[in-house]
Amino acid sequence: MNAIGEADAKGETEYHLIDDLMHEELLPEGSDEPRYRFSKWSLAFLHPGMEPDYMAYRTPRVLATLRWILLIGAGMVFCGSIIDFTRLPEEDAWLLTGIRVSAAIGMLIAWRLTALDWVQRNVQTFIGIGATLIHGVWMVSVPIIGERIYEYDGVLPINIMITFLVSGLMFRFARWVALGATVAYTAVLLSMHPAPVAPILYIVVSGIYAGFAAYVAERARREAWADLQMLDAERERSDQLLLNVLPPSIATRKKREEPRIVDRFEEAAVLFSDIVGFTKMSSEMDPGELVDILDEIFSRFDDITEELDLEKIKTIGDCYMIACGLPTERDRAIWRIAEAALRMQDALHEMAEARGLELEIRIGINCGPVVAGVIGRSKFIYDLWGDTVNVASRMESNAPQGGIMISDAMKQRLDTGYIVEFHGEVDMKGKGLQKTWLITGRTD
Repeated sequence: MNAIGEADAKGETEYHLIDDLMHEELLPEGSDEPRYRFSKWSLAFLHPGMEPDYMAYRTPRVLATLRWILLIGAGMVFCGSIIDFTRLPEEDAWLLTGIRVSAAIGMLIAWRLTALDWVQRNVQTFIGIGATLIHGVWMVSVPIIGERIYEYDGVLPINIMITFLVSGLMFRFARWVALGATVAYTAVLLSMHPAPVAPILYIVVSGIYAGFAAYVAERARREAWADLQMLDAERERSDQLLLNVLPPSIATRKKREEPRIVDRFEEAAVLFSDIVGFTKMSSEMDPGELVDILDEIFSRFDDITEELDLEKIKTIGDCYMIACGLPTERDRAIWRIAEAALRMQDALHEMAEARGLELEIRIGINCGPVVAGVIGRSKFIYDLWGDTVNVASRMESNAPQGGIMISDAMKQRLDTGYIVEFHGEVDMKGKGLQKTWLITGRTD
């Protein structure tokens, strides 16, 4: 399957359950690698590195919510003392108020601590400790409440629900904190409540519902985040495919859906190269080996083009075309395309010698004004037109085997640093007699 086919095949992000020898996992359909698997029961991502990535995304949001929860919670805890004065004797109410004020101050301190680096790196541990302390504060209040504990039945299920749904604690941690609190509350109710069955049932049922809601909510968040990661990966893959076809600036314009992409460049240089004897060799060689050779050659040419900041235009068979000075008005130093020609020549000789082949390259270069643009609606291509391009092509077809032929215009613009020899006037199809030159090496 080609790259575009793979991108289509991986485009679906619907999740389904699969059985595994060790555990059940959630896996995005169509994924070849287990990058987005996560445990069914803890919801932790199983692929190395994914959980830290998710936590890096989730933590700032949890911290922002936590800060508000701590401020609001401190106020609510303090205000709860007012209710205590309506239920308890004054002495007990003041004692409980002291505990509540201490808890509120603790929450304000926790709010301040959220600015620390350690807390931001270990926010789940921080929340887990805080949630446990909140349950502990209520347990400390039990001896003060005493036999009037039945008047506080409604607080206990709320504490469990807060642990699951409000605190920001991940489900895999919240379940253990809530379970511990449920066990502790149950023990207290059994020992002190006059009719403990109903409040215990409320706590258990509330915990089950809150836990289920927390599980579903976190799973949905993780699936949504995983979907975004897959979409980003597909977008990046699509962008990379587009960049393999078009220059970056042109790809950007294409994505903006410009109706027509066409530009004129007054100073551009164009290079055509052709591998001498390749057509004959292709009729005698195994197709797989032939493609392998051509791929190695063009891969080396691609490296040279990238190193010299030139623009690869296209390949046609064994013809390789590059340009200098476009698609933007970037550095137009002509020497870069001459340097590319010499490096391509050296790269081909090196590869041919390593493989025991007899290969030569023929190169033609011209410079001048060109028109550049994107043509076609499907399988579009960034191409060049104009007399400059035609002359460059004629230079290549008339170049001697293993030679780098350049036009007189190119010779006039080429800086010193290269050995250029006059090759005479050549009668070129459609152009008549043209002065030609050969680049035979570097002067330094």
